[in-house]
Amino acid sequence: MTTRHPGDGEWADLARGLCSPPDATRLLAHAARCESCRDALETVRAVTELGAREASWTPAAAVVRQAEAIFAPRPRVRESAWPTLAALLTFDSWHEPALAGVRAQAAAERHVTYRAGDWEIDLRLEGSGRQGLAVLGQVAHSKDSTVPLDGVPVTLRAGRRALATTTLNAFGEFQIECAAVGENLRVSIPVTSSGVRLDIPVPPAVRGDR
Repeated sequence: MTTRHPGDGEWADLARGLCSPPDATRLLAHAARCESCRDALETVRAVTELGAREASWTPAAAVVRQAEAIFAPRPRVRESAWPTLAALLTFDSWHEPALAGVRAQAAAERHVTYRAGDWEIDLRLEGSGRQGLAVLGQVAHSKDSTVPLDGVPVTLRAGRRALATTTLNAFGEFQIECAAVGENLRVSIPVTSSGVRLDIPVPPAVRGDR
């Protein structure tokens, strides 16, 4: 004859005192002669006791205030209302002496760096404004390396017209290309976590382009 073993739900009811007296007597008698079911009952009792203690535990007031501050709903500010940080040029490779033979190369490259508030922006430009342009860049916060950047949108604009878009990776890097570009090129990066927009001028990659 096969012995029927009570299920977890029955042991849980016994541990919480929800069984009728006949059922409680039956379950206890089974546990007395069945080691595996006795272990199951002891486990359920331990979990039940732990849960009862947790229900009566009160966290410190300072912890509650901190949690409320972290998870408090914040008013959503429209992206168009974010302050724009104008980028200031801090380095331009065109101001450095060109190496021998570089002037004759058909493929052009220009390296510029900017600073906008606490943000540092590195751009490498390849190509020609008439034939297309590739912009390889990286954005970094100079004071807080933990600012999340993965997935932040990057838009290459000519005036108000969007030419191409991409996103930053987790390291703040991006690459954006456009086959036909215009004048007044800028890279626009709205950093959601900081609530600011970075506005970065994109100079020509070839002398005489503009």
